[in-house]
Amino acid sequence: MKPMLKMLRFEVHVCDHCNLNCKGCGHFAPVAEKNFVNTAVLERDFMRLSELTGRKCETVDLMGGEPLLHPEIMDIFRIARKYFDTPIQVITNGILLAGQPDEFWRSCEQNHITVVISVYPVEINIEKIKAQALNFNVKLEMRPKFGEEDWHKSTIDIYGGQNIETAYDNCISGGTCLFLQDGRLAPCSRPLLSKHINNYFSESEYKFSEPSEEDFIDIFKANSLFEILEKFTRPIPYCRYCKTDNRVYTKWDLSKKQIGEWL
Repeated sequence: MKPMLKMLRFEVHVCDHCNLNCKGCGHFAPVAEKNFVNTAVLERDFMRLSELTGRKCETVDLMGGEPLLHPEIMDIFRIARKYFDTPIQVITNGILLAGQPDEFWRSCEQNHITVVISVYPVEINIEKIKAQALNFNVKLEMRPKFGEEDWHKSTIDIYGGQNIETAYDNCISGGTCLFLQDGRLAPCSRPLLSKHINNYFSESEYKFSEPSEEDFIDIFKANSLFEILEKFTRPIPYCRYCKTDNRVYTKWDLSKKQIGEWL
């Protein structure tokens, strides 16, 4: 249903939780438990993907949650560069950037890490950040600010009643940038992050099913990069939860951790 990617592009959560708490966060960060990626597991997975891709990807996105919360973020930069000769980005809300020490910026420079700021309607010291990036010759990118009509939520059919072909066909992100977690690649983050909704609202009726083996691919069982890329030209069973034809635009706000933010 979708053209096969020519190169692998993937994102990985450095941590699932965040310091911003956006209403309706697509990665469920407001209700996620505090969790940092294990650097040994990350290195294992990066080594395997490096073998499958010949060290070449379109991009590797280090994100979250808020990746700068990870106490070993500079070690993660080093590990990523060790295995990939490809653009590597750390995607941050920028809140912690101005307070980063010189060692952080030096690590970005040495490992050729692009710092990408997703600009939210919160104050950050952008002039200091620009000066730090310039001083250490670090590439800095800004994603456009959210206007009144730009913030949206991807609404969920928590009962899983959507047509998977239609949902995948209408999805603007699924299958274009794969999501890596603990040796598994999925076409988006939802199958691997839905546990946060299940855990936080454990006493309610709102539950995702556990993802099946059809919802992701085990990178240690995959025999080739072609096998991975070809799999995600088609929908997965988890697409039944996504109302991709019903994007709701709203004003950005802080989360109150209510299930209605995602329904």
